[in-house]
This record gives sequence, structure tokens and C-alpha cells, in this order.
Amino acid sequence: MQARTRHDPPPQRPPHRTTSVRRATRTLDEQRQAGLDPAGASEADLKQRTLTTLDNARPAWLAQAHAALDGAVWAAYGWEEAEPGETLDETILERLLALNGERAKGSSEGSRGG
Repeated sequence: MQARTRHDPPPQRPPHRTTSVRRATRTLDEQRQAGLDPAGASEADLKQRTLTTLDNARPAWLAQAHAALDGAVWAAYGWEEAEPGETLDETILERLLALNGERAKGSSEGSRGG
């Protein structure tokens, strides 16, 4: 078996985890597009509808779609001990930094042949 190099693709996550992220992302995108370009909206109304105004208004359906995506990403990382909204940003950043360090270490070991 060859050692991984830094140019090799990362190891694949379990399919059920990435499928959940993909599904939640697609749902968020579809709902957001429907909110930005609703059927029957006037041209003047459409000019007022931007991602910024939509995010600032934060309708319940948008908040729910974001929460579903957050949960799917959370599960994909295998972080099951708490919910995303219940975890401090600092804790999330520490976890991501640790994962980044692990990947960097694995890449550097792979590029040295072991």
C-alpha cells in the first residue's frame, strides 16, 4: 500500500453522513431560491429580495433549514455529545483546529513515505 501524499484526496466519510449533508444543503438551497424568486412576485419585489435581506429577516423556514444543515454537518464530524447551537464557537473552532492538525500531520507523514 502506498503512503498518502498531500495531493491525494482526503479519506471518504461514511456515505450516510455525506448524504445527509448533501440533502440538507440541497433543501436549504431550494428553499432559499424559492424565497428569493417566489412565483408571481413583481419585478420591484424581486429587486428587494437578496440573500442579505433574506438572512437578516431570518424567517422560521430558513432558520430550520440552517439548523438541519448544521445538524447534518455536526453528525458528519461525529460530534454527537451536544447540539451545534448548544456548543460555544470557541469549542467548535478548537475541534476544527485539532482535525486540521491531524490532517496536516497525516499529509506530512505521507509525503515522507511513512
